[in-house]
Amino acid sequence: MRKIVRFLLMSCIVCLLAGLSSCSPRMTPVHKLRNLSNHIARYGEYYAPYEWQEAGNKYIDINRRIMRHKSEYRPDELEEIMYLEGQCLANFGKGVVSGVANSFNSVKAMIDGVKNALKNP
Repeated sequence: MRKIVRFLLMSCIVCLLAGLSSCSPRMTPVHKLRNLSNHIARYGEYYAPYEWQEAGNKYIDINRRIMRHKSEYRPDELEEIMYLEGQCLANFGKGVVSGVANSFNSVKAMIDGVKNALKNP
């Protein structure tokens, strides 16, 4: 009797693990996209240019993985994916604007320094 109970318990555990791992490849890129979107929203204003490049590369990789499984997603999952992609792209846009503004501020500071140096030789 104990062997049967043990066998049934182990079978249930194996089936549960197999079930969890079977949905993992399809949903893993969605979870990564959610994490990337949250990270950019939270820390994007502090990103250096190379970090924006890394985030862009991650986004492209995640998008490729999502496209591999696109036919397997339910409509509600596709809606979430599109929402998360929209958030990422909006945050990428904010990062570009912020980077351009910082560049203009740096150039302005350099021009002010040159003006000041020319006034006071």
